[in-house]
Amino acid sequence: MAHSPSITSRQINIIHFTDDVQDYSKFEYALSAYSYSRFFICTRGTITLTADNTTYTLHERDACNIFIYQNIQHPKCSPGSEGYLFVWNDVIDVSIRGHYPSPDLIKKVFFYPCFTLKEGHMEDLIQILELMGRVASRPQTKYNIEILQHITAAMICEVLSHYEEEVVYDPSKFTRKEVYYADFLELIFNHYHEEHTVDFYARKLCITSRYLNSICKEYCGETAAKSISGLLHSTAKMYLTGSNLSIQQIADALHFANPSFFSQFFRRMEGCTPSEFRSRHFR
Repeated sequence: MAHSPSITSRQINIIHFTDDVQDYSKFEYALSAYSYSRFFICTRGTITLTADNTTYTLHERDACNIFIYQNIQHPKCSPGSEGYLFVWNDVIDVSIRGHYPSPDLIKKVFFYPCFTLKEGHMEDLIQILELMGRVASRPQTKYNIEILQHITAAMICEVLSHYEEEVVYDPSKFTRKEVYYADFLELIFNHYHEEHTVDFYARKLCITSRYLNSICKEYCGETAAKSISGLLHSTAKMYLTGSNLSIQQIADALHFANPSFFSQFFRRMEGCTPSEFRSRHFR
């Protein structure tokens, strides 16, 4: 029987930035790494964003994906400029995402995080994101998760259509290490269900496991092993919250030797068993 998930722990926030904002202390949760996924849109003027060591200068209709592992320095707004930062936590990400984009699209988003929205698309995208925030803050009903899923699908299609239609991934424009990381992304999304060891991916890339771990640390802030575990963990949570698969079936789908090994892995990552996680989510 289908369950109605709890949405009390989900969080979607919309932060409005202008040149009048001087105190960023209340926004630190959204600017720090390892906490939230973030999407920035400049709606007027010029705004400078620095994520870790990379600086992006955004003009009207420019958008930028800021990844979970990146720290954002306080945005610098030119006089009269404004922008919106959309922030959502891991609970939202896992609950409303039914699947991952294709490896090709993931590579494009990673290497081309900023893009210019087409004429008229900026207003549409902001309306979609604002609607996501309003729905997420409503009192819990059995339909909220489905509404969020459909709104999120619209948002993802709006963003990914740009990458599909406008962006061509050209490895000749990147360093060899960047290409290794891009190839690792493609491999991991194609094989993580079956292959859980760093050695497998290193062999496919014809490099050592140690070198692959160092590349991943440089480009995503964590080792290859943690990237694999994190993807398995997120996928397990998607199965637990978005399907009626049993623990045995999820363990089989993710190629764990048995449900006990899967439960041990999940407890190590989440701090509770898969059954406890599912019960809390649907309470």
